Amino acid sequence: QLEILWRLQIFMQALHKTDKVIAHFIAGIEAIDHPTPFVYFGDHRPILSSKLFTEDVMHQTDYFIYQNY
Repeated sequence: QLEILWRLQIFMQALHKTDKVIAHFIAGIEAIDHPTPFVYFGDHRPILSSKLFTEDVMHQTDYFIYQNY
C-alpha cells in the first residue's frame, strides 16, 4: 500500500513539473513570429497503469498538437 502511494506521489510530482515545462515551452512558441507546430507524445503509459493495461496497449499513448497560428 505504501509503495503505491509513493509511486503515485512521484508520478504526480513529475506530472506537475511536466505541465510547467510545457507551459513555458508553449509561451516560447507564442513569441515566435512564424507558424510553428509542436507535437507532444510519450512512448509508454505511466507505470501506475501497468495493472490496468495489457503489454500491447501499454505502448499506445495519447498526444497533442499545438500550433501558434
